[in-house]
Amino acid sequence: SFSGAGFGGSLTCSAAEEGSIRVHVANLCDVITGLSPRRLLLKLDVEGEEINILPELVPLLPLTCGIFFESHHGAEGFESLAGLLRRAGFVVTRGGIRDETFVDAFAIRVEAEARLRIST
Repeated sequence: SFSGAGFGGSLTCSAAEEGSIRVHVANLCDVITGLSPRRLLLKLDVEGEEINILPELVPLLPLTCGIFFESHHGAEGFESLAGLLRRAGFVVTRGGIRDETFVDAFAIRVEAEARLRIST
């Protein structure tokens, strides 16, 4: 169920609370695997769960890929995610930091460059 609207909304696995709506959820790893895209532009805005999702997702991404993402775990959490992406051949550009917690970023890799980085 989803409760709230916009900023501050949340999902819960419990029975629907008053004012909430039932929503279908999907496993992003399963969606990407099923689509098998050659190229992908992804906006990942998962309210702090990027730290859990990206480690499983990165190996499934196509070699030509761009990801807009927001880290909710401060500079240290961002650096952990950026390191994961860099090891997979991405170039990571950090945006601004808000409240010492949120870091906006963009990561990109292009097939020819990714093959070279991953093989060396």
